[in-house]
Amino acid sequence: MHIAVMSFFIVCLLVYIWSTDVCAPCYIEISCEPDLDSIGSRVAVRTKTTGLQYATWMKDPAFPEDSKIYTLTGPVKGWIDVNQVKEYANEDDFKNETPSNTYTFPDFEMGGRDQVVYDRRVYGQQEHSNTLVEYHLDTGVKRTLELTGAGYNDECRYDPGGYSSIDFAVDELGLWVIYGDYGNNCRMKLSKINPDDFTIEQTWTMSWSTIGLGNAFMICGKLYVVDSSWFMPGSSTKYIKNTFDTKTGQAETLPSNKITFSIHSWMSSLSYNMNERKLYSWDYESGTRYQNRYPLTFNA
Repeated sequence: MHIAVMSFFIVCLLVYIWSTDVCAPCYIEISCEPDLDSIGSRVAVRTKTTGLQYATWMKDPAFPEDSKIYTLTGPVKGWIDVNQVKEYANEDDFKNETPSNTYTFPDFEMGGRDQVVYDRRVYGQQEHSNTLVEYHLDTGVKRTLELTGAGYNDECRYDPGGYSSIDFAVDELGLWVIYGDYGNNCRMKLSKINPDDFTIEQTWTMSWSTIGLGNAFMICGKLYVVDSSWFMPGSSTKYIKNTFDTKTGQAETLPSNKITFSIHSWMSSLSYNMNERKLYSWDYESGTRYQNRYPLTFNA
């Protein structure tokens, strides 16, 4: 009898272990803050006078305790023929340009400057197409998803270009892609992606076009759109021009003095790190490449 009870207990324990994803990333439970109130002064993490002028850098938000930093690079300009991911063990290695790993895509390149690394997977657009790509850094497994109707290359691009038509984002609610509908005057669209099966869960269409806008990011299911990505004569100040809340369906156009921040000359990428509650940007001015962070504050 005791043996039968013990056997039953062991079976139950094994079922519990097998049903628990012990290899899943250690997510920190983050409650969504109220709306974004302000963007603070930029802090340069790394400055360079050589290398790619326009690219992107990030951490993997699925592993909040991990200090690894990633950059995506190509042999020419950073927005075409993107074929490598450089992984840095920590911020010091990133500053000193000593990567611990370099991953090369085996049979494809990505285009654009707004890729993300999420749960050890790289998400971007396959070059010269509106096909989305997921590439697993550890297994090398590649999956694709056609983003039907999306502009690509410099169709429906952000201002001032650089194959910026398809923009990935990660926030507290998961993985997103922002793009322009080429057949509908480049009206901005936002789609929620399910990373488990790499499918589109839901799509929202904005009332504004992607053309002439700067960049965008997501925080707690809310879209924030920047007015422009590059330096206008007489002012380096940018601002959040449009927002859209996927939870309420409410869109808003903000005044130019409500949420502002300063850039150098051409901000090629901008993304949100949900664990640090900061924005990451790759900026360029007069031969210097800046990898910046911006602290954020939220409404009380």
